[in-house]
Amino acid sequence: MLRFKSKKILIVDDDEDIRALVKRHLSETNCMTIEASDGVEAIDVIDTHKVDLVLCDLKMPKMSGFEVLNTIKENHKTPILLMTSFDNLMETKQAHDQGLKYFLHKPIDKDELIKKIQQIFERGDVEDVHHVISDDYRQLNMDHFYSGVEIGFPIFIKLSESKFIKISHDGRQVDLEQLKSLERKGLKSLYLTKDDYESFHRSIEKQVANIQNLDSVTPDKKEMILIDAGDIILGKIYHSQIDQETFNEAKVFVDSIITNLAESKNALNLLKELALHGDYYYAHILAVSIYSVQLAIKMDWNTPTTLNLLGLAGIFHDVGLKDFPKELQHKSPSEYTEEQLKTYRDHPIHGTELMNNYHEFPPNLIQIILQHHESCDGTGFPFKLGKMQISPSAKIIYLIDLFCHYILNKNPEDNLSPMDALVEIETKHLNEVDPKYLPFLKKLINSQ
Repeated sequence: MLRFKSKKILIVDDDEDIRALVKRHLSETNCMTIEASDGVEAIDVIDTHKVDLVLCDLKMPKMSGFEVLNTIKENHKTPILLMTSFDNLMETKQAHDQGLKYFLHKPIDKDELIKKIQQIFERGDVEDVHHVISDDYRQLNMDHFYSGVEIGFPIFIKLSESKFIKISHDGRQVDLEQLKSLERKGLKSLYLTKDDYESFHRSIEKQVANIQNLDSVTPDKKEMILIDAGDIILGKIYHSQIDQETFNEAKVFVDSIITNLAESKNALNLLKELALHGDYYYAHILAVSIYSVQLAIKMDWNTPTTLNLLGLAGIFHDVGLKDFPKELQHKSPSEYTEEQLKTYRDHPIHGTELMNNYHEFPPNLIQIILQHHESCDGTGFPFKLGKMQISPSAKIIYLIDLFCHYILNKNPEDNLSPMDALVEIETKHLNEVDPKYLPFLKKLINSQ
C-alpha cells in the first residue's frame, strides 16, 4: 500500500457518507485527513492548517467548488482534486477552463483515488487530464444512451483538442434526463478511446450479423445497431485518395438517410434483411450510396431531393438480391449456372416488384433500381436499353456500382485504389458508362 505519511488531506463534501467513504479509503495510507462539510468551512481550515491536498466536491452549499478553487488560487498553492460526476460534466469543463488540473470521477474507486493522489504528490504541478492526440479518441453518438445500447467501456469528455477526462468507469446506463439536461447546456459528444471504440464496434458488427435472432432487443436498440454498423462501414469505406471534404459532406447525408430509414418499421425491416447478407454486401450498398452522393456533389447536383434519391438508390439498388442465395453472392456471375445467371440478371425486376409494395419511397427510386444494370452500349440487363433510354441517376449508380466493385472486392486482398479502379473503368468499361460523368469522378479522386 502506498504511504502518504505526514501528508494532510482535506476532504470537502456536504455529503457525510462521501466524506466517510473517502476517509475509509485513505485510512491505510498513513495520511492525516480533515473534513469540511462546505466551502466556507474548507477555506477556514486551509487558512489555519498546512494542507497538502484538497479533495473537493463541485456542488456544495454556502460556497461552491468553483469559489473554493478561485479562493485557493488567489491565496494558496494547495492542489485541488475535484470530485465530479456525470451530471456535472459541463461544470467540470468550466472548472478545467478556470485552471483546475485534477479530477476524480464519482462513484469513487479506492484504487483510482490513491493512484490520483500519488500522481499529484509525485508530479507536483503537472496536469492530470489526458494529453493526447485527438485521433486517440473516437466520438460516440449520444443516441446510444437514448436507445439503451450497452457501451461497457470508460467514457470521456473532451476538454480541448488535446485534453480528455474520464467521466464514467464502465459506460453504465446514464440517466436520460441528466443527458438531456447536458445537451441543453451544450454537450454535443462523448468519447471512447480508439481501442475501446473499435472493440465496441466489433460487438455491434456481431449483433448486426445476428440481428434476426435478437428477439429480446427492443426496436430502438435494433435501430441503433444498424445505424452503428452503417457508421462503422462508412468510416472504413474512406480512402486517402478520395477528397475528404466531399466524403465527409456525403457521409453526413447518408448517415441521416440511414437514421430516417430506421424510423420507418417497413424500411427498418428491409434494411435489416439487407444487413443479414453479411459485411461485404452491407458495405457495398453503403459504399455505392456514399460515392453516388459524393459524385452528385461534385457535379453540383446539390438539391436535398437529388442527394436523398441517389443515397436511397445506392442503399437499395441491389434489393432484388435480397432472396438470392448468400453462397452465390461471393461468386462471380461467370461462375453461375445458366439458371442462376438468369435469376441474377432478373434481380432489378425483382427489386422493382419488391419496392412497389412500399409507399415510403419515391417512384423515381424504383426506376433507378430497375435500370441500374443498364449500360450505355446497350449490353446491360434486364432490357438492354440504349443510352438515351436510361435515366441520368441510373447511369450514376451504374458507374459507382462498378467503381465500388473494384475498391471493395469480395476478396479484400484484391481491392484496388480509387485511382487504379478509375483506370480499370476507362480501360475495360468505357463504352458502358456515360463519359460525361468520368471527369467528375476524377475530381473526386485525389491523385497527389
